[in-house]
Amino acid sequence: PALILEWMPECVTRELLWSQAQTVSAGRSALAAQWIHDRILPKAPVDAVEQAPSDILVRQLDAMNHLAQGTGAAFVALTYPFPSGHHARVRDVVRAGATARGYPTLDLYGVFEERFSPDAWRAMRTPEDHVNADGYELMGRELAEWAFSAGLFDP
Repeated sequence: PALILEWMPECVTRELLWSQAQTVSAGRSALAAQWIHDRILPKAPVDAVEQAPSDILVRQLDAMNHLAQGTGAAFVALTYPFPSGHHARVRDVVRAGATARGYPTLDLYGVFEERFSPDAWRAMRTPEDHVNADGYELMGRELAEWAFSAGLFDP
């Protein structure tokens, strides 16, 4: 989140990010330091995620919804499609938080999980920890298909 990691560039090497994280983590709260650590060196997936009303991701969902409504746009929560510990946890939190608040959700993590073997899915990872162009194409197609089926666009 920007309020914790305002210094984080969009795409950097893991080594550079880890070096910056160690510097920035100094003097931060234990929660912030753990979040930074888990973002760079994710743990194994968490089976059950506890949903606290004050969870920062849920607060950010609310903020994004508020900003979308302020511009007349519809807010849709997306889960990011990557098979690693922190993305699995984020997926669970986003789905639980969005469902609890009635926000529509497109589970891109689930789409990738259904379509690709774990090895094929991981092979889409770029050095910057994003999906490759094929992954973004699939994400775009899924979002467009979902938007049309939800009646957000006229055919």
